[in-house]
Amino acid sequence: NSEYKFREGIFKSIYIYGHEQILLFFILYSITLYLYK
Repeated sequence: NSEYKFREGIFKSIYIYGHEQILLFFILYSITLYLYK
């Protein structure tokens, strides 16, 4: 399941990069989904 792997990747990124960077990425990703819907 690609969605599961994506979530797993996010959780791993939180541990690797910290909360600020992943939060910024998540915001940008959400905006991207909204724009290209």
